[in-house]
Amino acid sequence: MTVSRVINSPDVVSASTRDAVLHAMDELGYVPNRAARSLVVRRLGVIALVLPDLSNPFFSDMARAVEVSARDRELTVTLGNAAEDVRLEHDYVRTVGSLRVDGVLLAPVGDPSRPSIELLDRLGIPVVLIDRKVRGVERDVVRGESLQASIDLTTHVIEHGHRRVGMVAGPRHATTARDRVVGWRRALRQRGVDASKDLVRYADYTRAGGREAGRSLLCSPDPPTAIFAGNNFLAFGVLDAASELGLRVPDDLALVTFDDAEVTPTEPLLTCADQPAAEIGRTAARLLLERMEDPSLPPREFVLPSEIRLRRSCGCTR
Repeated sequence: MTVSRVINSPDVVSASTRDAVLHAMDELGYVPNRAARSLVVRRLGVIALVLPDLSNPFFSDMARAVEVSARDRELTVTLGNAAEDVRLEHDYVRTVGSLRVDGVLLAPVGDPSRPSIELLDRLGIPVVLIDRKVRGVERDVVRGESLQASIDLTTHVIEHGHRRVGMVAGPRHATTARDRVVGWRRALRQRGVDASKDLVRYADYTRAGGREAGRSLLCSPDPPTAIFAGNNFLAFGVLDAASELGLRVPDDLALVTFDDAEVTPTEPLLTCADQPAAEIGRTAARLLLERMEDPSLPPREFVLPSEIRLRRSCGCTR
């Protein structure tokens, strides 16, 4: 009973007794059996975080914030990297579902992620969506604001005098990509600037995708003089394409993007809409804990503001 108290309710045991028990556990190499304990308390003490791309600083910052929030509640986080692949995402969800984790934080690849969410529903595992929504699915969601920030970024390059503003968007199945295209188009139309479809390219949220899409735009018969890239990796790819074509940013091509990540952090270049990744992670973790305590809560949506950061890539001077 004393050992159980040390493991489950250490505050009710004296410091000397707790130290003696922990010392004995270390000497014996004893590790509590989470699975056995979960049968008694009906909690595993583990939540899963499934993200679309851990190599992206936006998601890695989010993951760190989730881990800190979970640790404060004595929860362990298991992490899955879906690599923007819905099949890999579903494999992770199926695995953590078989473990009967206490809850899942899911940054979905996009609309094709719906079967993963439905699987968690069937298993009775609470889920909170991060960054992206899924068409036709009403769940708790925490995301950064995309629409107005996209309008603001596009308007800014128009104010620099650009009348051909291209858009390198993420995949069509991602709500973030759709919202940013809507914002780009709305800003252009409000200013009477061409918003035709031939100025848009869709690509995976990768550097390679940005390079291919950027090159396609820049090699078109009437290329844009400015490009709005849907996220930082797409922007890096556009920079690659511009360099290959002998174009300099911002002298020959203005560039704006989402998320604050730099090719050269010591000399920030990219004008961007900076989403509060850490705050998104903390808020999502809090919502999941509340959902775990009360599954009957109605779906909630938190949209956290993005901050426009003006750098040199749009044509602004120091």
